[in-house]
Order: sequence, then C-alpha cells, then structure tokens
Amino acid sequence: MIGHPISPAARRRRSRPQRNAGVLPWLGLIGSIGMAVVVTIFAKKLFINFVEMYTTYGKELPWLSRVYHDNYLLAWLGPVAVALLWYIGRDSWGPRVAGLLGLLIALVGAVSSIFALYLPYINMGSLV
Repeated sequence: MIGHPISPAARRRRSRPQRNAGVLPWLGLIGSIGMAVVVTIFAKKLFINFVEMYTTYGKELPWLSRVYHDNYLLAWLGPVAVALLWYIGRDSWGPRVAGLLGLLIALVGAVSSIFALYLPYINMGSLV
C-alpha cells in the first residue's frame, strides 16, 4: 500500500456534503419582500387618510410618515439587494449575508413602519 492509510474519521469528513446556508437566504428574501408589500399597502391605503386629514387643517404629516408616504417604492430595493447579494456570493458568503440582510430589513422595516403609522395618531392633538 502506497501512502498513509485513511482513517475512518477522515473518510467521513470527505464523504460529508458541504453545509450551506439553506433556509436563511429564503427567509431573508421572503422577509424583505413581505416588508416591501406591507410598506406599499400602508402608503397606498392608510397614509392617504392621514394626508387628507392633515392637509384640511393646513399641517404636514410627521417626518417619518411623510417619508413612508412619499418614498414607499424604495422599500422594493431591499428584496433586490438581498437577491443580488445572494447571487454575487452564491459560492461562499452570499447566502448567509443575503439572509441576514433580508431579516434585518424586515425587522427595521416592521419597527419603523409601526412608528410611521402611529405618529399621525400621536400628533392629532396638535391639529385642533
């Protein structure tokens, strides 16, 4: 026999398939798409009522609510960024980074959209 014999542990390491990120990039992509859908629905359905109410009293929406109302299409850049990162680094770091970015986008989007939705309610006292 030429060379060193292969130990059973080394044989198991060779036959073990490479572990990849698996579900994480899909969760990130789904989370970022879901947040973009929620932001779009908020901007198209809910903020219109606030805009009308605030304009009748001659006031402006709070800053964060105005940003969500005017720039809601920018929320769709999140899923595009996740998919692009996933594609660029598909052999090494891409799936993990894309998944984490998508989940971060979903978390930050959820918290900030809740604030943007409730700020007009909180500031209604200043309308009178």
